[in-house]
Amino acid sequence: MKKILTTFTDKYGTEKTTIYSDGHSLRMTLRGVVFEDICFDGFEAVESSSELLKQFDFKDEMLLFSKLEISIPIMVQCKEKELNTWIHGTIEPDSLLLKLELENKTVLSMTKEQWFEENMLSIEKQLNADTYMKCCFNCQYADYAYFGNDMFGTMVCFRNIKEKYLKVTSKDDYVKIFEEHEMIMQETHLCSEFECRVEGTGYRG
Repeated sequence: MKKILTTFTDKYGTEKTTIYSDGHSLRMTLRGVVFEDICFDGFEAVESSSELLKQFDFKDEMLLFSKLEISIPIMVQCKEKELNTWIHGTIEPDSLLLKLELENKTVLSMTKEQWFEENMLSIEKQLNADTYMKCCFNCQYADYAYFGNDMFGTMVCFRNIKEKYLKVTSKDDYVKIFEEHEMIMQETHLCSEFECRVEGTGYRG
């Protein structure tokens, strides 16, 4: 279980908490209420009293916040060395900013897009050729759905049909195998079957 250090801010105040991630779902306790979802901007309350829920604002049952600051532990491959480090994020209702903490520098995303995909891609482009984040985002067998994705946590894992996935060269090919995927995972997850992605592979290329 991965521990994501979190600072939550809304009009009622600022609280430090921990988001627990199993690679697919997120869970946190805040002001005595347990929240769950697969994405940082979609948290919904698990059963709780109406009195406790008065401490928050919701829209369509989703928890509202003005800022969510997160620090996600992540592994970075640097030449022959593996670094256990952090990717820090600041999430606001209409923006996302990520930065990767390395030994001797911090790499800041250069995009204003609201998706982890674009932010992590921006960070990757600033790294040396022999350095990369070792996680689902850079895995040979992970892709995004052809019909779109959420801000975070909706990568599609094809490790169960590796050979079929690697033969994909078009959207039509991808649609044909899509429903055979094994699971939906988070960009920052890492499993034992990770292989570094080769550019041009699969649907996202």
